[in-house]
Amino acid sequence: MTGQISLSRALYGELRGGIRCTDAPGPSRDYGHLARELSHKNSQKYNLVLPPVEAIFRYVEHLVRHTPLWLFLATFAIQSVPFSPVPSYIPLVFYTLYHVRSSSDLAAAVFVSAAGAIAGKIVVFLFGDWLKPLMPRKSRETFRELLRSIPEDKLSLALFLMAALPLPDDEVYILLRAGDYDLRKLLIVITPAKVLWAFSHVMYIVALRGAIAPLIGGGPLAEGALVSAVTLALTVAALRADWSQTFKCYRSHGAVAAVKTALKSIVGGSDLG
Repeated sequence: MTGQISLSRALYGELRGGIRCTDAPGPSRDYGHLARELSHKNSQKYNLVLPPVEAIFRYVEHLVRHTPLWLFLATFAIQSVPFSPVPSYIPLVFYTLYHVRSSSDLAAAVFVSAAGAIAGKIVVFLFGDWLKPLMPRKSRETFRELLRSIPEDKLSLALFLMAALPLPDDEVYILLRAGDYDLRKLLIVITPAKVLWAFSHVMYIVALRGAIAPLIGGGPLAEGALVSAVTLALTVAALRADWSQTFKCYRSHGAVAAVKTALKSIVGGSDLG
């Protein structure tokens, strides 16, 4: 009994102060070393299950800074907000200018940004479920009948063009959901459309960078700001153009006259007859 008490005291003292136990019966053992070894083994075991928080943050930071993950997240964040005032091409502009140096980089930029855009538009489409109660039942039924009356190929073509072109399309997805349009059909249409959207934007950014880089002599940040400004100006110009009159003029007078008509409608002048 006395030996057990002595051993317990020695082990307790060793755990607290690292005292070497020599008064316990049997061979001398360093119980402090044993406790530290057990603690180290336990910490290793738990680290395998639960990695340190700092290591997780470092890994996430690496993914964001050195992989296209941040391009996906930024594109998704912008595209998933209905009627977002932030142009959806801005993340793609800066990613392309900073990271696209080869064909594999270009492919990664296209498919990652397209995936973010598709995921964002799914969120916008599902947002229509929350807005359904705001739409009168008779209006919803009438809209469903309207969707059924439109030939499937023409509706798909219209959706493809809306998704592929840099035009506001959030209200279209919300109304489609309110009319009980099928999500799978939407994915079949907008997936290639968003890939085309991303590819055309990347090629446009690469071409515009080649044109403006010798002029401004700045780095990717200055180039990105200028490319974004030029793209925004072109988008606003496209929205201001009278496309109905432009197409009519194209049929009757040709391409040159159609371009003049579009430019005059953009600056607010009179159209050609």
